[in-house]
Amino acid sequence: MPDPPPPPPPPPHAQAEQPSTARAPNLNTEKLRGLVEAVEQLKAEVQRNKDAMEQKEAVLYAEIRVLKAQVAQGNARFKELRMILGIGDEADEGEEGEGEGGADNVEETAATTEQIQRSAEAAKGKMLKMVLNEAFKKRLGVSALRRNALPSYPEGVSTDDEDWPRDPQTNKRLTRFKWDEPPDSKVNAAGLKKVCRWIRTHGAAWNPRAAQDIEDILPVDLEKRVRERWQYLAKQMRKRSVEGAGNQADDSSHDEDEENDEEGDVENDGNVPEGRLLKKPAKGKGRSAAVLRSRAKAKCDQRIRKRKGTKYDDPKYDAAFIVNAMSDDEDDPGSYVNNKATRYVSHAPHYRSLEAQELYDFIDAQPDPDPRSERSMLPRIRGAADPNATPTAARELGTRIRAWQVNPSVLTDHPEWFRFKMVATSGVAWGDEKDPEEDKKPVSASAAAAGGKRRKIPRVDDASDVAEAQKQLERVTGGKDVAELFEIDQE
Repeated sequence: MPDPPPPPPPPPHAQAEQPSTARAPNLNTEKLRGLVEAVEQLKAEVQRNKDAMEQKEAVLYAEIRVLKAQVAQGNARFKELRMILGIGDEADEGEEGEGEGGADNVEETAATTEQIQRSAEAAKGKMLKMVLNEAFKKRLGVSALRRNALPSYPEGVSTDDEDWPRDPQTNKRLTRFKWDEPPDSKVNAAGLKKVCRWIRTHGAAWNPRAAQDIEDILPVDLEKRVRERWQYLAKQMRKRSVEGAGNQADDSSHDEDEENDEEGDVENDGNVPEGRLLKKPAKGKGRSAAVLRSRAKAKCDQRIRKRKGTKYDDPKYDAAFIVNAMSDDEDDPGSYVNNKATRYVSHAPHYRSLEAQELYDFIDAQPDPDPRSERSMLPRIRGAADPNATPTAARELGTRIRAWQVNPSVLTDHPEWFRFKMVATSGVAWGDEKDPEEDKKPVSASAAAAGGKRRKIPRVDDASDVAEAQKQLERVTGGKDVAELFEIDQE
């Protein structure tokens, strides 16, 4: 049988493709590697652009804050200039201040950091406070700033009428405020400007020791200081209206320290919550709100020192060591030496629980770890419980007393103390199902739409914010020129 014929040879094109088939994987790998490198470079470039944009955004917000601070300061200076020139205001007949000393108070719009710092210090000065009180007395025509001496606004009488109150010595019209209206109402704003004008024109002559402070304080800080004092006086007038006309005749019942009370003159020190500051002060020496608050703070600090290392160092007892939990320490009338008390009488609130009283008895019996501070404190004796005391309303949970500090029967009679934020629940450590929580602040509709997060630019209130804003801008830019950060490369 003949052999089968040999198979036909492969086509020529098949032989030509064999080399390319062997190189194909290498070519694909190289293309993939090149693509990965391009993607990594693109990612790096995107990250650089993102970092640059975030820095530019921070710089823009910092610049906006500086501009807002400068605008606020400029507006305050503009208002001061208008006040000095009497433009747009109801100028008093023969008003003092348009002549001598007026132009000298006009400064350049931009204040340096040093001027801002000097102004902040001057605003805190005691000499300036004395001039401020005197300015209100002169403009109101009173000898003291006690609540019963403050004049009301003469309803039905215009400033042009002959019946408008006048200074008996100079026959110039006096200033009157509408105490039930806000300080920026037309009448009150005009009156506050006149107080500022008196300080500028007559303050240094009345008290030469305050001359430097008057020269250093910027208009925006002076206006803020005068406004704070007015708000305190308005508060006293509201108290007078609540007390009724029956108490107005007893002008001597209010101690002179009311006139120099720091309440309303300085910002809250953080130890007393916003709202009511302790309970309403009683009449008599050593019983003003400022004095009681100062003594309560000193006693609270001492008890905190004595607390360390005792069984009451447990966090469950923290609410017992806040200023609002302290009892009032009044002067002991039988301890006066050279018209000064040498001992206090403590009047615990009637609602205090037995648990809380035992805590204070134990702590007070401990030695003070700081003998020097202890020697500066006067001794205390226990007096009768205060039957009219109520817990202090506090917005912040950390400055509010807890239910375990209140007698259960009293708390049963006053369930509204929880609703009015005067008392908080005791918490899990005392057997409650959960701990009390801070009240959540309402979120605006626009912020809620953004998930509750929204960038806020701080509001500028006084001249010191200009320096703070400038420092923030310097930190954000890292010392670089702002214009360089926004330059676009020209290729």
